[in-house]
Amino acid sequence: MGVQSCGRPSHRSIASHTWKHKKNLPSSFKHGSVLLASCWAERYRLLRGSSVVQQEKLQCVSGQWYNSLERPSLQGLSCESCVQVGARGYAAYHTRNEQELYFFNRMALSVYTELGMITELSAVAKHKHCLQPSEADAAEMTVVA
Repeated sequence: MGVQSCGRPSHRSIASHTWKHKKNLPSSFKHGSVLLASCWAERYRLLRGSSVVQQEKLQCVSGQWYNSLERPSLQGLSCESCVQVGARGYAAYHTRNEQELYFFNRMALSVYTELGMITELSAVAKHKHCLQPSEADAAEMTVVA
């Protein structure tokens, strides 16, 4: 008795853009089936009420989808836009599509490398060189063997 399956969710048109890493959903789901929904992480955050969550569980119950708030479908949930604010100078990097360089000097960075001839870079390299801060000027780097 009762409904035996749920219909496909219809929140995104399959032809809206390329979905290389995703696959089509089945045409129906059995009672008790679970789907995990999330927002596009680079641009949006999923809000459940006023709390940020990573994903939301939808469950098929008697032919209807219900979320963890026990509300139909995605009611009470929203994908909210994220804003990244940059100070003066950011626009120039953005125009050149080099946004990561704007934030680069604001990040801690350590670089470890081995320098030498290509033939020396085998598993039995005889010489190792290190790039270290210069003793004369800490802002400069020096290669030390």
